[in-house]
Amino acid sequence: MYVESGVERISNNAYDTSTGTPQKKFEIRGTDVRDKPRLESLVNQKLQAGTLQWIGLDIVKDTRNHPVYPNDGYHIAFANKCALPGINKTFSFYKSTLEASWYTPLIGYDSLVLGLHGKIGAIEQIGLGETALSKIPYRELFHIGGMESVRGFNQSQVGPSWEYANPLGGKKMVQMNAELIFPFMSNRNMRVHLFYDCGCAWDTPKTEIIRDNMQRIKHDNFHLRHTIGIGLNILQPQPIKVSFGYKLDRNKRIGETPHEFHIGMNSAF
Repeated sequence: MYVESGVERISNNAYDTSTGTPQKKFEIRGTDVRDKPRLESLVNQKLQAGTLQWIGLDIVKDTRNHPVYPNDGYHIAFANKCALPGINKTFSFYKSTLEASWYTPLIGYDSLVLGLHGKIGAIEQIGLGETALSKIPYRELFHIGGMESVRGFNQSQVGPSWEYANPLGGKKMVQMNAELIFPFMSNRNMRVHLFYDCGCAWDTPKTEIIRDNMQRIKHDNFHLRHTIGIGLNILQPQPIKVSFGYKLDRNKRIGETPHEFHIGMNSAF
């Protein structure tokens, strides 16, 4: 069991404050002039600054027999994070996730290993804020897609977005992963993983800018996306995981690519 607390100062470099009077450092281009106020409000929502004071409680049980190449055991984690109104003037929310993974050998003790992983989560605002902007920090919302969630999609691609290109993050998420893992070299320093991933995020916070432009918000409802792929797990000289994911339900109409390539640190779910 872990009890944590923290104070974070969330800021951004969207404004130049060196002159004493904040000046915007970015300009929205390539869009109709009538859309600029709405898009600027959306950017301000994502780049919302403020002080965040929070407390967390995590309950974890881990019986996996290896941090990178487990072939037996399970991992369960129930994580909670709360930023209370009153002591927080800008942000207030409660966030909870439940995550579980399980590994078992199918052939021999280490020749073919099955790994299963699942995760669900939700975050909700507590109380009322001072303005119409979201009182949940953008980075605390769920962003599904990428190496650590649904491979075959880019980061944050499987969830609510403004039009089709700008991820908004969701208040709810679900994720499931299955892997078959087997040695690629006799010294077991390198292994291959065949995987199936699915998941999504949905229900972006409904700020005033979003309520007035609901037709521009895409993928805000529950809609699982599915991928399959193959990858390579390397332990030495550096723990690296390389994955190639292929979309099973590619949406050609919005220009989705059929596949994505990922590289990152090698670790087990």
